[in-house]
Amino acid sequence: MMNTVFNSREEALDRGKLINLDDEALDAGLPLDLAITLPAHRHCLEDRNDNAIRDLLKGIEMAAVVAFIAHQSPQRTIRIDYRSVLTQKTNGSTQQQTVRLTLRVHFSEQGIPIAATLGLMGERFPY
Repeated sequence: MMNTVFNSREEALDRGKLINLDDEALDAGLPLDLAITLPAHRHCLEDRNDNAIRDLLKGIEMAAVVAFIAHQSPQRTIRIDYRSVLTQKTNGSTQQQTVRLTLRVHFSEQGIPIAATLGLMGERFPY
């Protein structure tokens, strides 16, 4: 049986309150459903190149590993706060920006990470 937090996450995706990044996660080798909040998407991915999403996914992968290690049954959701440096190259110069993020990782009853949602640290998640 799925827990209500996971069901609420699916409803938020259906209502357009979250952006689905499943394809990007699969391309990066992350075997879980991935979504990002609208504010985090605007802040981290809008008007950025392909390297930005790769850098963001590397950070998500590390945070998901930390969540897996820190997870204790019967806990079904764990939150990992971390910082990520996003790089953008424009007109020959490189700009870096440090972003504080929160990754909520959802686990199956067997303790396997099955989904994650990325948002800005301190942001209210839509579920």
